[in-house]
Amino acid sequence: MLRPGDSILLNDPFRGGAHLPDLTLVSPIFDPSGGEVLAFAANRAHHADVGGATAGSVGATATEIYAEGVRIPPVRFEIGRGRTTGPDGEPAVDNELNESVLDLLLANVRTPEERRGDLRAQTAANATGRRRFHDLLADHGDRLPPAMTALRDYSERRMRAALADLPDGRYEFTDELEGDGHGNGPLTISVAVEIDDTDVQVDFADTAAQTEGPLNAVRAVTVSAVYYAIRCVTDP
Repeated sequence: MLRPGDSILLNDPFRGGAHLPDLTLVSPIFDPSGGEVLAFAANRAHHADVGGATAGSVGATATEIYAEGVRIPPVRFEIGRGRTTGPDGEPAVDNELNESVLDLLLANVRTPEERRGDLRAQTAANATGRRRFHDLLADHGDRLPPAMTALRDYSERRMRAALADLPDGRYEFTDELEGDGHGNGPLTISVAVEIDDTDVQVDFADTAAQTEGPLNAVRAVTVSAVYYAIRCVTDP
């Protein structure tokens, strides 16, 4: 169960990450009573090295994820100790770094002090996000959560209006990668996009299967790329 002050660290591509050098830190933001999560502060930072067979952790010769670096499932990187009062008298959260997780990570990278600094920058960024959200909550009180919901609803309406302007139909495109660096190829990338009013279905069924080289796209990366492409086309 998440507590005020907790932060979760991960880079596992099969659990929402991208590639291993991208470390994501997610921190829940609770209401003043600490009973309900109202929002999340999150950031993703590309780290110069997370171990593995190749310096930089992006090796063209890798044939399995274990050669690419340390794989981190969602772990508690900051441990919340509850709410407290900051030096300025404002509400704050009390937490501490999970030193065991940090030690394990730093023992498996080539530049541990650089990684330590970048990770502390990530925790500081989320702490700032948490603090500024509470500033908004102090200014606007109970009006803030409904305003957040209204903003998301407005965003959906604008996106659906932009999608409705696109012609209905099925659109297909196919391209190829020459190879994966391990003698496999060409590799087909095929997409079919079906537009029906404000609904869009994107199908990669005819794309090549997983290949030996480090070119595979996990679900999180694929979905993110689709969202980005649609956003660029519609620009709502």
